[in-house]
Amino acid sequence: MNNTLFRLLFALLFAFSLPLAGCPADDDDDSSATDDDDATGDDDDATGDDDDATGDDDDSGDDDDSAPDLFVFRTDAPSAYTRVDRAGMPAVATALITSKDDYNAGNPEDDLTNFAGEVIAALDYLHNGVASGDDDDSAGDDDDSAGGGDFPGLDTALGTLSLSVCGASSTHPVVGACVDQALSVNALPDTLTIDLAGDAGFPNGRKLSDPVIDVTLAVLLLDLSQESVTTFIDLNGNGTPLEAGDTLGPAANDVAFGTAFPYLADAHE
Repeated sequence: MNNTLFRLLFALLFAFSLPLAGCPADDDDDSSATDDDDATGDDDDATGDDDDATGDDDDSGDDDDSAPDLFVFRTDAPSAYTRVDRAGMPAVATALITSKDDYNAGNPEDDLTNFAGEVIAALDYLHNGVASGDDDDSAGDDDDSAGGGDFPGLDTALGTLSLSVCGASSTHPVVGACVDQALSVNALPDTLTIDLAGDAGFPNGRKLSDPVIDVTLAVLLLDLSQESVTTFIDLNGNGTPLEAGDTLGPAANDVAFGTAFPYLADAHE
């Protein structure tokens, strides 16, 4: 086959390659909807090209538009809203309150009147497994899955670690000392207070590095005249005698806090 014939065959194959590949066989000058010069399918039409009003980078929805309006804050009176959650001291609402909807809707100024009984019953149950005054459990019935002797209370376990637990006082015949300690750090009313003249750190405010749950549990469970408020920070958790350096949880974050707001390190990927 001579070069002239070869070039002719190659040109013919190239010319027919689009129809052979499944593209429309119409020419590019007709008015059908399948060629590249019609009103809907080419690169100059009003809907599909890069100059149209909806699909290109110059239309009203692209990255050349002006910035959206700034967020407008509502000015409704506080009475127009319904509080759905509140918390001041860590663990109080979570662990010591059973009527959570009423608690969330209530105000701290009414906490002692409305919820002190719940807090005392919950503390009694955590310590002894049976809340004072009810049948088997901390909820007041006979069928609570956490009651009925299923949960013996934490005092026995704490005793095996040779830890002194808080007990009775004039406030309550079973867990009054625990209640007194809780009140001393404003567990009720459930607020987190700040004394600007005092040292910063939980419970006087809350620093990012503060082990607040460890401290709160010590306040609620241990006799702080005998034990340190940092006892649970160092607790080994394996039932053996406590030794220097024992720890129940991480002693610190795996990444140091920053020196500028928001102080937190970037999340791990």
